Amino acid sequence: MRWRRGASGVTVPAPQQCFHSGRVSPPAAYLDQHHLMVTSRRRGPAFEDLALGQLGVHRRVRLRCRSYAAAFRIVAESDFVLTMPRRYAGLLNKAYGNRILQMPMATPALDLYLYWHEAMDGDAANRWLRTALLDVLNKGSVHVR
Repeated sequence: MRWRRGASGVTVPAPQQCFHSGRVSPPAAYLDQHHLMVTSRRRGPAFEDLALGQLGVHRRVRLRCRSYAAAFRIVAESDFVLTMPRRYAGLLNKAYGNRILQMPMATPALDLYLYWHEAMDGDAANRWLRTALLDVLNKGSVHVR
């Protein structure tokens, strides 16, 4: 089962950062920041980097961590920029009050896939879980400035 979502990423800059000013275009200024990447992988790109790579640009990742909650706190107390899913940023921001900004460039849609064993295709509980996941993925959005 394929789920396709367009530009749903946002940036969460450090409180003192403002990369939407001066003579530098917002995309260039965004890419030039020190980025915090959230991924479970030890090496390689995250989803955001794959999307940016499709545009022919790359960001400067200086720190990796495995949790958006931890990353959100690091950003609140540092000069890093975090790029993350819009809806999750809205949920985490209730505890921090960070700025949530629209990505300074449109990123290509990425495809996400749900996989299950064919023996579970007709299983009622598995079918319910797949439907519930898709319902959650397709629900509304969070206010972005």
